[in-house]
Amino acid sequence: MSGTLAGLYDRLLANRVIVIVLTLLAVIVSGMGTEKLGFSNDYRDFFPADDPNLVAFEALQDNFLRTNNVFIAVEAKSGNMFTPAALDRLTALTEALWDLPFIVRVDSLANHQFIQADDETIAVVDLVTRDAPITADVAAQFRDMALAEVSVNGILASADPAMAGINILIDDDGVTEAGKVELMTALRPRLETQAGEAFNTYLTGSIVVDHGFDVAAQADLEVLYAAMYLVALILVGWLTRSVVVTIGVLLVLLCILRGTRNGANTEDRKAAGKAAMLYNARPLFLVALSTGIGFSAIMMSEVPPLSDLGFILTVGVVALFILSMTFLPVYLSYFRMSNERLVARADDQMTRLGRFIGGAPFRPAAVLAALALCLVAAVPLNRINDNFIEYFSADHAIRTDAATINSRLSGVHYVYMQVDARGDSIFDTAYLAELDSFATWLRDVPQVRHVTTYADTQKRLNQALSGDRASAYVVPANATEGAQLNLLYEMSLPFGLSTENLITPERDASKVTIVLDNVSSDDVLALEARIADWTAANSNAALFQPPTGPMSMFAHIGQRNAQGLITSTFVALLLVSVMLMLALRSVKFGLLSIVPNVLPAAMAFGVWGLVDGQVGLAVSIVAVMTFGIVVDDTVFFMSRFREHVGKSSFTDTVVATLRDTGRPIINTTIILVAGFTILAFSEFRLNQGLGFLTAMVMGFALIADLFLLPGLLKLAVGRKDADVTEPATDALKTPAE
Repeated sequence: MSGTLAGLYDRLLANRVIVIVLTLLAVIVSGMGTEKLGFSNDYRDFFPADDPNLVAFEALQDNFLRTNNVFIAVEAKSGNMFTPAALDRLTALTEALWDLPFIVRVDSLANHQFIQADDETIAVVDLVTRDAPITADVAAQFRDMALAEVSVNGILASADPAMAGINILIDDDGVTEAGKVELMTALRPRLETQAGEAFNTYLTGSIVVDHGFDVAAQADLEVLYAAMYLVALILVGWLTRSVVVTIGVLLVLLCILRGTRNGANTEDRKAAGKAAMLYNARPLFLVALSTGIGFSAIMMSEVPPLSDLGFILTVGVVALFILSMTFLPVYLSYFRMSNERLVARADDQMTRLGRFIGGAPFRPAAVLAALALCLVAAVPLNRINDNFIEYFSADHAIRTDAATINSRLSGVHYVYMQVDARGDSIFDTAYLAELDSFATWLRDVPQVRHVTTYADTQKRLNQALSGDRASAYVVPANATEGAQLNLLYEMSLPFGLSTENLITPERDASKVTIVLDNVSSDDVLALEARIADWTAANSNAALFQPPTGPMSMFAHIGQRNAQGLITSTFVALLLVSVMLMLALRSVKFGLLSIVPNVLPAAMAFGVWGLVDGQVGLAVSIVAVMTFGIVVDDTVFFMSRFREHVGKSSFTDTVVATLRDTGRPIINTTIILVAGFTILAFSEFRLNQGLGFLTAMVMGFALIADLFLLPGLLKLAVGRKDADVTEPATDALKTPAE
């Protein structure tokens, strides 16, 4: 094997220009596809096309008006929205919002169609079409009407007299990246102009949150990610004292760091590169294989973007290995890699560290084990949970606006249900009665702020046609009356405010809209379970479809994704352990590798459970993603240890192993921890949690490799384990030997 690799490197070094040109061409060709890459924060991209929750939601969207929305809470600075001046301004604002791009519908306190009795028929009135000026008495009367209306109180008005709501529905063109930018760019100045000095406005809704994701991700890309790469380059240069290595890190950071020491032992540049690669060829192959296995586990994610990330990382590892085995020795041959003083100092540091650890390996291992037990005990404090609004930092406008809306006006999360009629139509009395009973039950459920059903409309129509008698606020006596009431109502509605948001054109199903507090995905799943129990016990004439909507969809996929990643991580761990058993020819070494590969993530999630405890989609991939990175240091350390074991005392074996691996392991960990720590300063909690947890896992992994693994290896190479303590066989020796 060593002869074959030596011959390969001789040919590569004899044709350096060709290798460089071919490498550059390969990079250029493979990089041509990057022009097709782009950002997408459309929530639908997080789901496979056949995801049952996505399919159900798209079906509901097709049957009714689209639910993409911007919700605006308007606060009168005077403290009272129900004055003539404030209502006039609210009416003007409502009218102005219709001119925004992609608008399907605008529902406001000003244009809400109040149903009133009018002799033997009904009248539908609002402030927009009112001819007479608004007086103080009319304003006060209007407040009473708003609070008495079930479809208004709790969403467009509330007990707080200063607040009013406006809900804007957006068509699908406004959900695209360009559409969201165009809409939000037009909306903000419109609000500033119309609100003037009289109103404060607060925004939430699916479009607002999605656009906030776009802006936050772009800001992190332009600032924090750039800072991460800059810090990495600075640290590489400082740690290696080499401009060559600093430039080379852009291609093969780990390979160069691990090869520098070996290449520094000779002045001949070609021989230095060749010696470095021959010495590291086998460990690098094991590292690439184990890292590829770890990253490929991400491909089992239920979330397409995460699965794609796993594919990209796996391909990247393959490319890294190929470049490190072909291009790297050619690259190194152009430079003098010797830095005897730096190497001597690093060797001295690693020698002292090795003697400290190898002389009494059980003491640091015991301390770390005790710490690990305490942190692992906190892992159950974590729960799989997502809340879009809390992805933003506590002082972010989206989050503070949502908090204001949630505390003073309405909820900020929406769940939708399609309710099919088992009989002829939705006007059937039994159907409406069940729908009404369901709404009544829901309104008593904690965290439910508002419920909209078509039964409320039918009850109000029936009451108005009966002279507004309180006793007539019930569903119509029969389906014929219900159909007639609906016809009267629809004929009275102005353009843009039809019943399409409530009932299907075929009149065979209606939609229930449930507005929730700022709840977590766990709360949504718990509510869905309660709804399933109620509908199973009470549904006869109505067929209640399961709840759906973005919040519900992410709650379900978050659970499935976490379960899938746990399974894939276990499979990856098993495969890496078996690989090490075969490569190191030791079952014990393979089993021991599990501890330093698993423990860092467990410890980090223990800390996370103590400081936060919320595991969303981004945080859920940390364990499997970092496993693909953490495992390479363990493999590299154990490969070198297996090579040296049995040739001298255990302390000398640890010293020799650290002289080979300590510097690159420590340096790369410092670089990775520094980079991901910068990401932890993001205002976008999705990136913040990812950066914080990943940095912790990397740090704990270094500590485990340096202070826990030697103690475990000491147990494995006890006197009774003669097969392990023997020198490495020829098949396990590196090509340099």
